[in-house]
Amino acid sequence: MPEFYRSEGSQQVPITRDLLQRSLAHRTSHAEMRAAEAEFDRFLRGLGTLMKGQKEESGGDRLHQFVRSLEALVLPEQGRSTMQFGHRCQTFGRGGITRSTLLQAYDMRSAIEHLNRWDEPVKGYASDERETLCWQRTRQIEQLACDAYSRLLSNSELRERFRTDDAIRQFWRLPDGQRSELWVPAVGIEEQLARRRNRPE
Repeated sequence: MPEFYRSEGSQQVPITRDLLQRSLAHRTSHAEMRAAEAEFDRFLRGLGTLMKGQKEESGGDRLHQFVRSLEALVLPEQGRSTMQFGHRCQTFGRGGITRSTLLQAYDMRSAIEHLNRWDEPVKGYASDERETLCWQRTRQIEQLACDAYSRLLSNSELRERFRTDDAIRQFWRLPDGQRSELWVPAVGIEEQLARRRNRPE
C-alpha cells in the first residue's frame, strides 16, 4: 500500500459509510474513464498528479503537485497560465479562495518548479509567519483540487465537459456565469477546512 501524508495543520477525516460509498462510486467512474483513456488522458494524468501530491511529505512538493493537478483541468494557455489559473479556478471554489490567494499559490508553485524556496512569493510577510502561510495555501489548494476531481468523478454530465482537450477548451470559453451554474455548488474552502478542524476525532 502506498503511504499518504496529511498537510501540516489538517485534520484526519473519519471513515464513514457515506465516504466509503462515494469512494466506490468514484472507483466505478475511474474505471469507465480508463476504458476511454485516450480521450480522458488529461483528466487521468491530472488525477494521478493529485494522488502523487498526497504521497509527498514536503509542503513545497505537495503544493507543486496540487497546483499542477488543477492546471490539468483549467488547461491554461502558454504565456497566460498565471492569470488564467487565478481566474478559472474561482469556478471551482468560493469562500476564502480568492483570486489573490490562487495567484499566490501559483507563484509558490513556480518558485518550486525553478528549485527556489516555496516561501519566496510571501517574503513580504514576517519571517515567523511565512511557513504557516505556505501550509495554509497548501491546504487550500489541496482541498480545491480534491473537491474538483471528486465533483467530476461524481457527475457524469459535467465530466463529459472534461473528456478531451477540445471539450475543456469549450468549457472555459463559456461565460463565467454559465460555467458557475454548471459547477454549482462550488466548494467553500475555508468552510470545509473549519468543519474538519471542529470535527471530533
